[in-house]
Amino acid sequence: MAGAPALDGLSSFPIRTDDGALLIKLEPYSPESCLVRTDVQLLRVAIIGGGAAGAAAAAALLQNGFNGTVTTFAAESQAPYDQACLSKFVPAGEMAPEEVPPLLPEHAISDPRLRIEHVEVKQRDVVTKVATLGDGREEAFDSVLVASGSIAQRPDIPGANLDGVFTLWEFGDAAGSLQSLEPADHAIMLGDSSIGLETAAAVRNCGIEVTVAAPGERYQTRLRRLIQHCTMKATIFYVWQ
Repeated sequence: MAGAPALDGLSSFPIRTDDGALLIKLEPYSPESCLVRTDVQLLRVAIIGGGAAGAAAAAALLQNGFNGTVTTFAAESQAPYDQACLSKFVPAGEMAPEEVPPLLPEHAISDPRLRIEHVEVKQRDVVTKVATLGDGREEAFDSVLVASGSIAQRPDIPGANLDGVFTLWEFGDAAGSLQSLEPADHAIMLGDSSIGLETAAAVRNCGIEVTVAAPGERYQTRLRRLIQHCTMKATIFYVWQ
């Protein structure tokens, strides 16, 4: 994998309707026609969240002529990184956790308009526009984008917090789970979502026996069978009702 997903915007094309027909002009809009609005004065923008959405928003502002300051708040100590690698290349042993690429290119990270703060935002007062940070500081912003994403949930079952039980959502999760696995081990994946199945396939390809446990027969049935046939012949799928 050469780098993180591209943050360059897709080409946009003029579209109009004519007597019920949809006509598309095959000449894309120029980048200059999609610049940030200049009639709104936003000098200080805060982006809460260091994932793909927050990184894309920061990149869009920087690329489209925004002349204020952009502060991205990411609670993790790493700069915004390509989280998809955590369920694909890292568990497969094809990439070390520290090799996971950043989402923002170097020229964006070094842009003087961008500041990345590795601290949690506790609250924001919509009247005073002041944000309270996890370390006690307070900062004011003209506009705030909340792109905090989601968190991995541990099931409410006995043993969910024992050693050897991991979630896979953040940089530290991938590093911790990798260090605990040996070729002779047996890994159990709770959940048959795309992330769970990607991780199961990657771990199985390292020679580790895998059991995927999920509630009910859901839309993933055909995908599970395909993965089992192609790359996970020794994988067991367990379904509970």
